[in-house]
Amino acid sequence: KKIEKKDFKNFDVIIVLAGLVGDPITKKYKKLSKQINLKGIKNIINKCKNLNSKFIFISTCSNYGFLKNKVANEKTKLNPISLYAKQKVEIEKFILSLKNKSKFKPIILRFSTAFGVSFRPRFDLTINEFVLRAKLNQILEVYDHKTWRPYCHIKDFSKIIYKCINYNNPKIFYQVFNVGSNKNNFRKIDIVKKIQNYLPNFKYKVVQNSLDPRDYRVSFSKLKKFFKIKQ
Repeated sequence: KKIEKKDFKNFDVIIVLAGLVGDPITKKYKKLSKQINLKGIKNIINKCKNLNSKFIFISTCSNYGFLKNKVANEKTKLNPISLYAKQKVEIEKFILSLKNKSKFKPIILRFSTAFGVSFRPRFDLTINEFVLRAKLNQILEVYDHKTWRPYCHIKDFSKIIYKCINYNNPKIFYQVFNVGSNKNNFRKIDIVKKIQNYLPNFKYKVVQNSLDPRDYRVSFSKLKKFFKIKQ
């Protein structure tokens, strides 16, 4: 079905979660990723930009890419490494370029790496994958074991989206927020050790070859201050 402006006009809030999500799938299906994550999302934005609706776009903290000995905040220069993150950055820039030119009221949420149980769980996510292998008594190969990444439970993502829906101060529009918690910045090896506290028979081996050079810690102070969240 072709998307039309009329498909969105009766909604107060539009939340864009759609897309091919993550580095592996976008790398595997590059043409499809461009069609969906770039052209498709830009098409939705163009249909919504002149509506008087909130527009919540789900982006990613992967946009920071690689930051050694530094904690990223929303003003940190973006350094996307994966195709997935590069496309998210392009959409972010497109949205922000529409300020003072459009009627819609966008909010950009840069999500941390998700974890948690869902109706259709993803096991390509770090914590979910590690726990699955531990439960199946499989030996986990840990690549890039000292690289940092922020993590966030899916319930907490839902809470922030809910807060954005109900927050009516215009100051929130055209804002970018890192979504997660300062206490949930972890290295992969730290996650393994935590899982072993609950599943002591969990076996792993560190592999020195690099598969994923992304390495970043993220500050969530802006989110905490804006929404008065206790972390």
